[in-house]
Amino acid sequence: MIKINITALFQLVSFLFLLFVLKRLLFRPILDILDERKRTLERQARAAREYRAEARERRDEYQREIAAARRQALHIQEEAEEEALALRAKTLSEKRAQAAAELARVKEQLEHEIEDQAAAVRAEVEPLGALVVEKVLGR
Repeated sequence: MIKINITALFQLVSFLFLLFVLKRLLFRPILDILDERKRTLERQARAAREYRAEARERRDEYQREIAAARRQALHIQEEAEEEALALRAKTLSEKRAQAAAELARVKEQLEHEIEDQAAAVRAEVEPLGALVVEKVLGR
């Protein structure tokens, strides 16, 4: 059987006093530190989520900008190719026209030279022909 005497009562009061002191001096500051740490970790986790979301948004925006730049570069390249083809066609047309004009000039020059040479040959052949006819006819 348990007998309650003054020593048990004193031990109970001492225990409660020690519990109060420990709670006040030790447990509450530790619990406050743990609560503050929990709040800090939650703030950091929230900030990390926000940073990740912002990083995703920036990455997506960067990828959109890169895609737009690639489309623009492709468009510029296509335009440059079209301009180059048009310039090539124009240059080729001009060169063909120049070649045709040069060919016509050379043909005309050759015709004049042929006419001049034919006239010169005729001029040389006529006296020779007359001479040949005289010798053949004996005159």
